[in-house]
Amino acid sequence: MKVDSQVIEDIIVLEFKGDIANDFFDQIKKRIFEIIVSDQRKIILNLHLAQGADKRSCDFLIKMKKIMSKYDRELVICGCSNKLTKIAEVTGIASVYKMYDSFEDAKKYFHGASSAV
Repeated sequence: MKVDSQVIEDIIVLEFKGDIANDFFDQIKKRIFEIIVSDQRKIILNLHLAQGADKRSCDFLIKMKKIMSKYDRELVICGCSNKLTKIAEVTGIASVYKMYDSFEDAKKYFHGASSAV
């Protein structure tokens, strides 16, 4: 799994490639703590290139919601395949995060034109 990050306008975009498992935690924890200490408050987790997720990763994403809220940060998820969408629904991620079909829809949410899935 690989994590790329970039800033687009006032949003940090984290893009995952591969399975969201095992080394996911080290990479995402590091990036989340970097974001928390920065001035960035808007985060998009783009999963359009992600291939799967394990239970541990899903549990971590749910716990991460509390951390983000505590530090006044907001994360939304976009680009999930049908498989990842079903995983998000079964694990409760879909009820914790706003989820969008595309990056553009997620970006629109942060700029006031929300259309959540």
